Amino acid sequence: RATGGLLSTVETEVKPPADLRDILVKLAEELPALPEKRVPKMPGPPPAKMDSLPKQPATVDELLLLPPGHRSEHGQEKKKKKGKKIIKKKAKVGPVELNKVIFYAKRPVPKKPEIPPQLRLDMRSRGLEQSDLRLLAKSLQSERLAAPEGGGLRMSFIDEPLRAPRCKLSEE
Repeated sequence: RATGGLLSTVETEVKPPADLRDILVKLAEELPALPEKRVPKMPGPPPAKMDSLPKQPATVDELLLLPPGHRSEHGQEKKKKKGKKIIKKKAKVGPVELNKVIFYAKRPVPKKPEIPPQLRLDMRSRGLEQSDLRLLAKSLQSERLAAPEGGGLRMSFIDEPLRAPRCKLSEE
């Protein structure tokens, strides 16, 4: 029942859609088609300036890897000397230009250290031996304490058929 105002009511029959496919077909008929998705294009540096791009500033992790004497060049300014604080000046970068895109060179990909296969095999076998020894020590300790090693429950093998005991009432 639909109402067109306070006084008039119009009887209409609304038929529910049979399944999801009918709903999608009706939506496709009624709604306009969506425009194609545009892929955003990020600006890049001009090809002529690719070689002269400034190096990216060092990250905190990179600074922590440097020895303390070299950190002042990369952003830490204070250095102690004979109880006094001496402030080293940073190299002048120039004024910061607002509303201008600054391109930096890409960070070099860190090289993974090459470990010879024999050394890798030795390290893995040592790790397996240590884990075996740890498990053996844990089981020996649990036997000494007469407590289960896992904490609460321990698995055990039951070599008997699992049948319910006979009910005396049903035998009578």
